[in-house]
Amino acid sequence: MHTYSIYDQRFNRMIQSTLKTLAEIQAKRKRETAVHFRIACILYTYNKENQIAWDPADDGFVFSSALLDRKMNLLCRFGNANKGCNDHATDDEIDAFMAKDIM
Repeated sequence: MHTYSIYDQRFNRMIQSTLKTLAEIQAKRKRETAVHFRIACILYTYNKENQIAWDPADDGFVFSSALLDRKMNLLCRFGNANKGCNDHATDDEIDAFMAKDIM
């Protein structure tokens, strides 16, 4: 029984370590996706305003133009809703929300 207890403790530590590593990797991926999404939105807006044809995939983005357009409309509504409102989301919170469908 003592040997079983030792193996059980080792197994539990291994599982906890693996879960911690997984959470760190997922958090890093979410931050990177949010940054890539913000960059794609900036490029999308610039190209749309200057009437330049642009496909996000040409620059290595995994986001579609339709998704960027929907999210940019939502972001515009966010901006309008924040006017005269005391509650504001941080840039990181908005980035995470905007990119959540992609992650």
